[in-house]
Amino acid sequence: MAVTHPTTRLDLFTVPWGKPEECHAIVDFPTAAAQVAAFDGLAAKGVSATKFNYIKKDQAFRIEGNFARFEAFNYCRYQNMDFVNRQGNKKWYYAFIDRVEYIAQDIAMIYITTDYWQTYQFNITYYKSLIARAHVKKSEDTVGRWLQPEPVGAPADYEKQISLFDETEWAPLWTMVSVSKPGNPWVYGGYGDGSLMTGQYSCFIHQADDIQKLINEFAGEVDRRQDILTFKCLPRWVYQTLKSGGWLNSVSAGGVDFEYISTNYLCTQTANAGLSGSTLACGYTPRNKKMLTSMCRVYVVYNYNGFSQPLRPEFISGNSIKMKIEMKPIATNVFKLKFTNYAMPAESVFDVPYGCEMQIGYNENGGVQGTLNRFGSVLNAAGAVAGSAVSLGANIATGNVAGAITSGVGAVGSIFNASRDIASAFNSKVATKGSQGDSTSISSDNCVFRLVDCSPLYHECGPIDDFLDLYGYAINEWGKISSWKDTRSKWNYLQTVDCNIKVNAPAPEAASIRGMFNTGVTIWHSISDFGNYSLNND
Repeated sequence: MAVTHPTTRLDLFTVPWGKPEECHAIVDFPTAAAQVAAFDGLAAKGVSATKFNYIKKDQAFRIEGNFARFEAFNYCRYQNMDFVNRQGNKKWYYAFIDRVEYIAQDIAMIYITTDYWQTYQFNITYYKSLIARAHVKKSEDTVGRWLQPEPVGAPADYEKQISLFDETEWAPLWTMVSVSKPGNPWVYGGYGDGSLMTGQYSCFIHQADDIQKLINEFAGEVDRRQDILTFKCLPRWVYQTLKSGGWLNSVSAGGVDFEYISTNYLCTQTANAGLSGSTLACGYTPRNKKMLTSMCRVYVVYNYNGFSQPLRPEFISGNSIKMKIEMKPIATNVFKLKFTNYAMPAESVFDVPYGCEMQIGYNENGGVQGTLNRFGSVLNAAGAVAGSAVSLGANIATGNVAGAITSGVGAVGSIFNASRDIASAFNSKVATKGSQGDSTSISSDNCVFRLVDCSPLYHECGPIDDFLDLYGYAINEWGKISSWKDTRSKWNYLQTVDCNIKVNAPAPEAASIRGMFNTGVTIWHSISDFGNYSLNND
């Protein structure tokens, strides 16, 4: 009878990971030699045996020795020395120990399941697959590069105000818009009996008392009060622009020299608001730059007159928000607001009403009283005191425009209060501040554009950052798994859709490896680092 000689080597030891389908984590190695060397180090702390003729894959085997000793191990590798792989090498098989069974004194049964990844990781050819999630290279972790939605986040409840404009430049200046200009002779525009049809005039009023003097001029020998279209406010910067451009003319009325324009010049103002790029509004500095995009940050340009526009950081070119405001002071009561370095054209240009016009003058559709009735309806709808509208009408009808404006302040304030409530309801991120004590504060407080930097609260940012540390970013781009599984030094998370690889292994093993990538797996690059998320993973 022939004598058989043991030809199989078995090593028993302990590893920190479990089956991929259970712990969703594996360890990779740059080469097969590095893999063997790493497991040699573990084997030195375990048990090695050679009294085997052949160990069959995924089948139990008997081993001589103390049952309690074998029970302490969860992993093994074996090498059937008489069998070689296609490359002519003696192949190591790696397996999980499912359980150890006591058979008899110094005899145990060990049940194993092959670790498909460790056994076949060097038998894989990678093709392009859809990468669902992965860690990106730190050098490629830039704001705006990775924009796929994430399953984590928090409301932007923290606000940090950023200066845009000098609010004194937005203090209102009353103007009277009319179709005629006092003088000798009077000059008419689109109304009246004059022969010069030159359009509308906008006259600036610097003193409250001058309003009555101007009205008295129109209510002179020939009553021309019907030529008054409206009284409204314009931001002081519009007046300053016209003044510095030499576009203002002078006219004397009621013993006062007034400045007016008859051409609808385009007035502009710009702002360049610097941004704190690397730190969120709440003061948190994230490790993952994706948190500096609209995932956790939004800039909101708003005013208290109902305008609110969010801006996504990833579409802002440079480290500032550049704004340009245009306004034609006669024909319109609307700002043209432009974000000049924002990459979304549909969200870059807006018409924003200037909310301090008081249509209390004459117009062709109903005269003074018709305009007043409509104005009173607006006041009443906004919850204003009805008496304010009545008083306003009575004053204007008698030519007491200064009194009308004064009596209507409280009512106008109610309109803006209502506007603020609406703005707050639609955009809870924008704080509403300021007073409505007089007509000046109404205009400057409500119509000046403001900028706020919004983020989650500080304590909400850490868990989001931790999630991205563990699981990378949503990618949804095509690429080779081999290009994505080692972009970081300590660990990589990788998840694919319809994993496209070729595995030189039996079909069940190949399917298991594909399923591992499709489900999502953390790939550790060293056994000693496994599970230690406190490490710097740059």
